[in-house]
Amino acid sequence: MLNLRNYRIGTRLIVTTIGALALMIAFVVIGLVSLNSIGDKVDRIVNGNITKTDLAVEMRMHNLQIGRYVRTALLHEETARQVDEQRNVETELVAYLAAEGKIQATVASPQGKALVDKVLVARQGAETSVQRMFVLIKEGNRPAAETHFFNDFQPAMQSWFETVGALIQLQKQNNQ
Repeated sequence: MLNLRNYRIGTRLIVTTIGALALMIAFVVIGLVSLNSIGDKVDRIVNGNITKTDLAVEMRMHNLQIGRYVRTALLHEETARQVDEQRNVETELVAYLAAEGKIQATVASPQGKALVDKVLVARQGAETSVQRMFVLIKEGNRPAAETHFFNDFQPAMQSWFETVGALIQLQKQNNQ
């Protein structure tokens, strides 16, 4: 009788142990699936949102540099130095366009696409103003260049700067 009782207790112990082991394995599998899901979300934030934020900040820095080079060109009276500043503007614009293209290719939300469209319009307006600025500088028409600088160039650059800033704000919100 003692052996039969020990056998039943042993069988129950084995079944309970196997059940507990199966339950632990199920919890581990659920945990791994959850970690994988969390990992995907973290990867999207790190590789998507943060990268776009960095690109938008880079775009803003290029905007500031372009404004600085145009202002410096206006201050110089030597044609060679003005041409150097124009080359600097062109270099900054190429770098800016590369960052803008990357953002444009990766933005998926309707709000993000609308902001990118606003940035494109603002940039195109500023580009036109920059080109006009250098035409006036090359002509040597300082009063016209200064008038254009204050009445057209600065507002266009500010509008461009602010629309890129709105894009940065959107990315910061997405990161949060």
